[in-house]
Amino acid sequence: RVFMSGVHLILKHNYLLLILGVSCLYEVSLTCLDYEMKLIGLDRFRAPPEFLEDNSVVDSSMSEEAASAFATFMGRYGQLTNFLSLLLSYYAFPYLMDNWGLKRTLRIFPSLLLLITVMTFVALPLNLPVLFISMSFLKALTYSINDPAKGIL
Repeated sequence: RVFMSGVHLILKHNYLLLILGVSCLYEVSLTCLDYEMKLIGLDRFRAPPEFLEDNSVVDSSMSEEAASAFATFMGRYGQLTNFLSLLLSYYAFPYLMDNWGLKRTLRIFPSLLLLITVMTFVALPLNLPVLFISMSFLKALTYSINDPAKGIL
């Protein structure tokens, strides 16, 4: 009963629905994109399967070299994300707050997330470089623009 009263309040007041969207629903989409990037990355770094004489497939688990290459890939992802986050925090966030205000600044991340989600799932599916750059940019936006703007709320 208490749970349903909270859901009723969220559905009744439009601003609560917007706060819900800004504060937590983006995590679902971001997690799906992150998972897709990691699955595609694992597939790209794994050795192709070997076929036996009877056309059955031998398991192509990751070699140590492939695991190291994937770890390097994920390390580069973290480096790019942190570098972009630093740049956006230092230059973009103050500019956006001064010139666009809190309301518009809070709309940037969900808009870009929707655009990138459509791009990576519909327009350019299974494209690892696009996912790599998009995810780095979205994570950096989360850390440097969206979360600080939510903190001001």
